[in-house]
Amino acid sequence: MINTRNIKLLFFILVLLLYMIPGCNGNSDDENSNSNDKETVDDIQHEILNVLNPGEFKLDTIEDGDTLRLAGIRKSVRLLCVDTEEVFSGKKRTDKKLAYDDWDAYLQIHHNSGEIKKYPTPWGEAAEEFAKEFFENISDVIIEHDSLDRTTGFFHRHLCYVIVEKNGSRINFNVELVRNGFTPYYTKYGYSSRYHEDFIAAEHEARKKKVGIWNKKTHCYPDYDERISLWTDRADAIRNFNSSFSNNDDYFMLANETDWSRLKDYVGQEITVFGTIDQIRKKGPPYRLFMAHKQSELFLLYTDDADLHSMIIQKHFDDRFVYVSGTLEKDDKYYSMRIIDYGRIKSPDIEYSNNE
Repeated sequence: MINTRNIKLLFFILVLLLYMIPGCNGNSDDENSNSNDKETVDDIQHEILNVLNPGEFKLDTIEDGDTLRLAGIRKSVRLLCVDTEEVFSGKKRTDKKLAYDDWDAYLQIHHNSGEIKKYPTPWGEAAEEFAKEFFENISDVIIEHDSLDRTTGFFHRHLCYVIVEKNGSRINFNVELVRNGFTPYYTKYGYSSRYHEDFIAAEHEARKKKVGIWNKKTHCYPDYDERISLWTDRADAIRNFNSSFSNNDDYFMLANETDWSRLKDYVGQEITVFGTIDQIRKKGPPYRLFMAHKQSELFLLYTDDADLHSMIIQKHFDDRFVYVSGTLEKDDKYYSMRIIDYGRIKSPDIEYSNNE
């Protein structure tokens, strides 16, 4: 005769064992992560964001020529002052064969004269391979910010210089990308305050040796002169803002973390914001335009005047900086400003000259 007491005991032991097996207790590892581990990750995130020289971290993976991941860090690291070309991934892989077989035909599809945009190239693939070879057998990297005013970018990625120790020398990988011709000195978001001379020297060396993008035989973007012209205009505008208005409490650089955090204290007051018009909405009224701080944090400009809206788009929807003045407003979603007339929007050269 079967002993029901023994059956109940065996059933209890079986349930207990199943509960102890990872993944069988109804919670995934992500949902049931150890609280100490979670605190550690949060502490590391905070350390990276709030320290000029966060220090040494474990390298995880190389995503492409100018992006990598660190162990235990949620967001990737986007290298400062460099902009390597795109790699073929996802749906873009279908273009890879054409790019390698017939570069001129590939350019006819993807490159439009007068329009600066990014697309995958063989030289973007080469930059990724260079990064993988550079970091081969390297487990630890040193991370540095350029400034605590901007530690993350539009997509919330960490903006950093990546330093390694090799053969007793301290090597800035960002600078090495420029030196080897995988990117110009990328100044779209401002000149480097820490390594400006190093980047200048590295680009001069790459140009002199005609390596990478400076070699006409390289399958890379054909419009670097136009790109560099735009980047330099933007970098000069940022430098002029910092020299002329950074100490003015009623002036705000929207990409600047410190300035964005100050906006809350100026709601209802007349201020001037400095940034680029990145998005437009043609339906109205009200007719809307957006300046960006982050992907999820936008600054709204609006007007009831359709002609004024069209004029602003025509003159300033070009990836270049503008100064916009008005009364700061705020609702549950956006900081915003009503544009009353076109005189409230000025290009950097006009605003800068008026301040001299």
